[in-house]
Amino acid sequence: MKAVFDTNVYISGLLFKGGVPSRLFDLARDKRFSLYLSPEILEEFRAVLRMKFEMSLHETDRLVRWIESAAQIVYPIRKIQLVKVDEPDNRILECALESSSEYLVTGDKKHLLRLKHPFGFKIVSPADFYSLLYP
Repeated sequence: MKAVFDTNVYISGLLFKGGVPSRLFDLARDKRFSLYLSPEILEEFRAVLRMKFEMSLHETDRLVRWIESAAQIVYPIRKIQLVKVDEPDNRILECALESSSEYLVTGDKKHLLRLKHPFGFKIVSPADFYSLLYP
């Protein structure tokens, strides 16, 4: 099974231990499914950690390395402009498309979870993805 995590899943999983996103990240590190990310996702993650959580460059780099140890990096070629309200969400879609993922996992109820799209992957919440791994 292949999946892409939205930045909000990485933030929740790495900063708030014990919840479903944290368990999903542990399962990715244990290779229970293949996790993919792109340089653009990593950059958004870095920016959120630095601006919103005021983390040091050292701490940010440590968390980025943690993510990189669990995921495979892809370099999306196709550009998508489907989400108009939150442009960075398009980078998540591009990664899912480039990696041929079956799932895009997000907590974004405003834009991504209800998005109608023409692609071959499903957009699901962390809880729904977890229930697919442990029915």
